Amino acid sequence: MADILIAMRPNGGNGTILPELERRESTFVSIDRLYPDADARSVELNTALRLTLEASSLVDDAISAQREGNDLASDDCVNRLELLLQELFCCRRLGDGFAIAVNDLSSALRERRGALLQLQQLHAVKGVVDALRARPFMSADAAVGVTELLEAEGLHLTPPELDELTDSFDTSREER
Repeated sequence: MADILIAMRPNGGNGTILPELERRESTFVSIDRLYPDADARSVELNTALRLTLEASSLVDDAISAQREGNDLASDDCVNRLELLLQELFCCRRLGDGFAIAVNDLSSALRERRGALLQLQQLHAVKGVVDALRARPFMSADAAVGVTELLEAEGLHLTPPELDELTDSFDTSREER
């Protein structure tokens, strides 16, 4: 039987690497296998697992529709995902990393301002959704690493106006 490298607590604690297992071969263990009894999990974790499964399905449907050339169906799935993320954000007590990843994904979808997501962008969104499902107790640093996938595919996590404002503040500071 494989050792579990990361111990996760269902009460919202972050994962901890166990020193005695650090050098052993690690095996991915699904969150459903770590916490098989839904009654023993917190309400937030149950909700997050249900919603991330639904989100993953929506992104899969968007990718399939995009491949079939059905832009309208793909965009509809993304719009439904945006609504679902609002509910998923209510599970932010799972940890800062979870909240950051959900917020960044929501911001990236909002900042597209109605533009159709390209296939590679949908795959980046899928990567974030899958990370949320697999590691709901991820650290803040891990969440930032995960959401960098979105920026790498040209999705913006902040409004362009905010970037301009930040740049103008930086310029005014340099002039002083």
